[in-house]
Amino acid sequence: METSLPSEITPPRWGQTGLTRQVAFLAGPLILQNLSQTLLGVVATFFVSRIGTEALAAVGLASVMFFAVMMLFRGTANSTVTFVGRAHGEQDNAKIGVAVWRSLNMVLWLSLFVLFLPALFTQLMHYAAPADGTTVGALSTRYLQIRAFEIPLVMFSAVVWGFLVGRGDSRTPMLLAWLTVLANVLLDWMLVLGKLGAPALGVAGAAYATVMANGLNALISAYILWRQPNRLRYGTGKLRVASLVELWRVLRIGLPMGMGDFVEIASFSAFFALIARLGADMLAANQIALQYMSVSFTFGFAVNMATASLVAQYLGAQRPDFAEAATYRACLLAMVGMGLIGLSYLIAPAALMGIFTTEGVVIEAGTRV
Repeated sequence: METSLPSEITPPRWGQTGLTRQVAFLAGPLILQNLSQTLLGVVATFFVSRIGTEALAAVGLASVMFFAVMMLFRGTANSTVTFVGRAHGEQDNAKIGVAVWRSLNMVLWLSLFVLFLPALFTQLMHYAAPADGTTVGALSTRYLQIRAFEIPLVMFSAVVWGFLVGRGDSRTPMLLAWLTVLANVLLDWMLVLGKLGAPALGVAGAAYATVMANGLNALISAYILWRQPNRLRYGTGKLRVASLVELWRVLRIGLPMGMGDFVEIASFSAFFALIARLGADMLAANQIALQYMSVSFTFGFAVNMATASLVAQYLGAQRPDFAEAATYRACLLAMVGMGLIGLSYLIAPAALMGIFTTEGVVIEAGTRV
């Protein structure tokens, strides 16, 4: 479902709710989509916690390091929403197809860097592994080496996400994200614990499960992008090779977006590395606490994505006044939502920790976090 921009619109007064409603309408499915992405980590944490504290600590340390690197790539690919949203505001369908192919060209080139990531992750774990043993370090390294090959899939799906959300369709990405979660739950159950005749691969199984689930997401995303209506209307089926100038234009917008996400998550990675020096119990507790904290981030990220789409559409429609007003409304909406979620964690922290572990030391440490 695409949002439409009226040809004759007047700037709303702050007492009116039209813009707030638009932000909320577009952000609602994105909140559920981002919640599903958070649940990918929660699901892995839950199944791996059945194995033991060291496995839980390994996934926690590796996940936050991987997420930081992935956000650099995915954040760059997410810039597609800006170009598509601008073209949609201009009502230029051909320009939408061109924007998508520019981003796909960029994804192809960036995917070459993935070949170097397994070696990079191995070196990083030499410094970040806990001080009280080598098992966590070995498990974390293997987990990262497997998940490195997920990044091209995530970038491709991010381009298709931008194609959809840039045109105001946030419902389809939401449904696709939840399908990915369901696939990941099944695959984690099979590959981590060894069900339905599958080998019990433990931490490595959690990594394989997530890669396979995101592979399914990318496959369905490809079908959506290249189905006949989109090929005819937007020219998505017409192969385009982007010039260096066009690639630079995409990177000039996308790379700062990716770097911003990377720096934010990398700070958590550094914090995790420091926590790891305190031992596996503290690292496991921090991993559980991070899953709950991620839920509060989900709301803010979703509102941010919705705002990026709306601002681009309004700028394309030559309404910078609406773009500015939508930004202020979105900031207020994000602060209220995230504040309420964070406040809810003060009610029963020990009970929330107990969902993932029965070890008293881990529960006590996680409650303090």
